Order: sequence, then structure tokens, then C-alpha cells
Amino acid sequence: MKETDIYCLHCLSARQEAIIRILERMGYTPFAPLEIKRDYRTDPPAIRKRYLIPGYVFFNADQGVLPDWSGISRVDGVIRPLEYDDHSKAFRGEDLAFVYWLKGRSGIVDISKVIRVGTKIRVVEGPLKYYEGRIKRVNKSRKSVAIEIGNAGLLNVVWFPVEYVESAE
Repeated sequence: MKETDIYCLHCLSARQEAIIRILERMGYTPFAPLEIKRDYRTDPPAIRKRYLIPGYVFFNADQGVLPDWSGISRVDGVIRPLEYDDHSKAFRGEDLAFVYWLKGRSGIVDISKVIRVGTKIRVVEGPLKYYEGRIKRVNKSRKSVAIEIGNAGLLNVVWFPVEYVESAE
């Protein structure tokens, strides 16, 4: 299996699907991770898939071969490729580990179950149970938590779906 580099494009949210199709035609392997959320406006609650990181599309390119940035930048809806301070664009460190973590789940993040422990929450079930990120913020009304991916990378904080459950303790 060939070694690949992973890149990320910041794009218009409404164009993510079209950009994925165009990148595929250009010979890349793109993906935009999805999250599973419950929609409580219906009875019973409906399960919906939404983009985990709206406005971002990841893609693989053969390692050591730079992507066609001039062609990619002309794609309608692409704002810019993400890049580090040293202008390199291939993911590394915690960013790369996070993308591999997502790919290990086929790019789909299910709802994690959490319980309240004093003034903190603890993940008791789901994909975040064993993820080594720090919970930065909690939005109870949107049933999501912001996880710190790294402190010096391109992807600093990502929101994940959660569901509160009663503690068995």
C-alpha cells in the first residue's frame, strides 16, 4: 500500500459534496467526516448524519507528490488549503493522529454517552471514551462537547455529539 499525505481544504459548507466529487475526479481520495445526531423534533427522535467539521474536506495524495494546488484552488467553493506557520500543508503530529482516528471509524462519529461527575462530565460509552482529547466546552442545549485536538495544530477544537445518561454510580 502506498504511503500518502493528508491535506485539508477550507471550503464553503454548501459545496462540500461537490468538492469531494471533483477531488475524486482529480485522482485524490477525499472525505468529510460525519457525525450522528438525534433530532428530538420528531417522535420518535430521528437519527441524522451531518458534517462533523462543516466547511472542511480532507484528502489523501501520494506521499512526496505535491497536490495540484493551482487546479484545486480553482475549484468553485474552495477557500484555501489549511497550512502550518511554516507554509507546509501536509498534516502532522496531533492533527494527523486525529484524522487517522476519524478514518479508523470510517469517517463517522457516533454519539458518545456522558455522565455528570460533580462539575465535570465523563465519557462512559462511544467513540470519545478512549480518545485522548480534553473537553474544553459543553453545550447542553445542542448536546455536544468541544474537544481540544491539540494546542499547536490546524485543528484545535472540534465539536462532537453527546447524550447525557444517568450515572449508574
